[in-house]
Amino acid sequence: MGFTYQQLEKMQDTLLAKAGKAWGDAPTYTDDEDNEIPACNLYKLKVETEDEDGDPLSWAMDFREAARNSKDCTHHSSPREPSTPDLDRLSPEERIELGLLSRAMGSFASDDTSRKTVQQSLDEVLSLTDLRELSLRDLRPLRNTIYARRGRPFKSPVLRKHFAHMPWYKEDPAYTDKRLTKNDLRNVKLILSVEQELGGSLKDEDFLISDPSSRREEPDPGYLSGV
Repeated sequence: MGFTYQQLEKMQDTLLAKAGKAWGDAPTYTDDEDNEIPACNLYKLKVETEDEDGDPLSWAMDFREAARNSKDCTHHSSPREPSTPDLDRLSPEERIELGLLSRAMGSFASDDTSRKTVQQSLDEVLSLTDLRELSLRDLRPLRNTIYARRGRPFKSPVLRKHFAHMPWYKEDPAYTDKRLTKNDLRNVKLILSVEQELGGSLKDEDFLISDPSSRREEPDPGYLSGV
C-alpha cells in the first residue's frame, strides 16, 4: 500500500524535527498591549476567546486551526525560531530513511534560496552543514554543476535538459577532468558523501517515477561520475 504525499511529508517532518529543524510557523495572538505573541494554544492566556454566550470567537477558531496546521506546534509543542536540521543527530538508518522519503516525495527538501546559496559557493570548499539542507534531487544537479562549469558534455537526458536552461553552460567536446581544480574535486567528494548519507545518488529514472525508493539496483558507475 502506498503513502499519500501528506503522509510522506509528515514522516519527513518528524525526522527533521528530531534533527532540530524548526519552521517558525506557530500562529500568533494579540495581547492587551497589542503585541503579536506566538503560541501553540490559548490555555492559561489572559485573552478573550469566547463571546458572552460561550461561543468561540472567530479569531480564536482561526488560531486553533492554524495551530493544528503548524509544524512547530505539531512536532515541538511550542513556538520556535526557524532553524536548520543537524543531521548528525540522526542515526545512519534515520538519515537513509530521510533520503528515501525525499525520493518518494519527488520534491526538493529545501527552498530555492538554500540551493542558490550553495551554488554560489562552488568556488570555495562547500559546507557539510549547507549540503545537508539539500535533498538527493538537489545534490545530483549541484554535483554536476561543478563539471558543467568546466564544459563537460553529459550523456544523461536529465542533466542535458537541466543545463540546457543555464545561459552560462557551454558544452565542450574537448573537455577532460583535468580541467577540474583541487577545490572542484574536494566539493565533488563532499557532495557524494552527503548523497551516500541520504541513501545513495539518484538515477535518471528517479526523477521520473512516483516512488524511487522502491528501486533496489545499485547506481551505475557512469551515473555516479555524472555522465
